[in-house]
Amino acid sequence: MPTVPFTEDFQFPGLGKTICFDAKSYMAWIYQTMPFLRQIPITDLQATPPSDTIKLGDYIFQFARFPQKESDGTPTRLRLFGEDGTGFCCFDGDAAVPMIFEPDPDEGRWKTWMSLTPNEIMTCNPGVEAATGRVLVGGCGLGWMAQKIAQKPNVTAVTVVDIMWRLS
Repeated sequence: MPTVPFTEDFQFPGLGKTICFDAKSYMAWIYQTMPFLRQIPITDLQATPPSDTIKLGDYIFQFARFPQKESDGTPTRLRLFGEDGTGFCCFDGDAAVPMIFEPDPDEGRWKTWMSLTPNEIMTCNPGVEAATGRVLVGGCGLGWMAQKIAQKPNVTAVTVVDIMWRLS
């Protein structure tokens, strides 16, 4: 499968199709976008978080390793939700994804609450492009969308409203 460099404006590959990103370009983008991540160790995604995980109230933040392949040798794929349905992306090497997890008491494990995968970038881009003047953002996530909107010269103010006030 051909590999393409990761950019914020990548195109949805189409229904059922997969786009494979260069893992090094994605990691360079992550570190440029969130420089503080250089100070955070990359950890394996585990049912029990490591002791050096950053705690945010009842939630945890991990810079989690995203392996290139599953244990059976098939490429690890992430879903991409486009207007035309679901597509996929993968990386040509190991990458790391910033993620916030919430406890799931029913399952006795942690579940992903927010992450900064290519899907989040793709689904936020239309809102970033449309933003002008005073902008209200519903949900902070990991802050990427609010940051991109605030950098636009035609935006005068950004207000973020989030139900998870404990993380603000």
